[in-house]
Amino acid sequence: MKSLEVAMVRIYIPNDETHLEKVLQAIEDFGPGGDIHILETRPAFDAMGKRLPSNKEHGLMVEFFEEPCRAQMFVDAFHEELMPCRILGWTTLMLEGDSLTERNEREFREKEAGDNSQPHA
Repeated sequence: MKSLEVAMVRIYIPNDETHLEKVLQAIEDFGPGGDIHILETRPAFDAMGKRLPSNKEHGLMVEFFEEPCRAQMFVDAFHEELMPCRILGWTTLMLEGDSLTERNEREFREKEAGDNSQPHA
């Protein structure tokens, strides 16, 4: 199965409109290449390792995928601006047939064409 390397970026923020708007504006200004998802999170344990009640206030997680080098550019450009959020990222493979944006589809085809033009050993 064919794949494209992407970086997943997750931004954990408090559950309030001000933080969410700030993160969404930064993402919009940056123009990511992938889908953007907002998920509600619920902490299970506190900093001391004690289990928290299930009615504890929820946080938010904003997640999107991007080319690895552009994801790093986003983190470098917006990390200070988005404090006190926590930003995580890692590279992973997006398999052919998954929902790709037009730009990522084009890059996927270009990569595939480049791979096919290389002589096989």
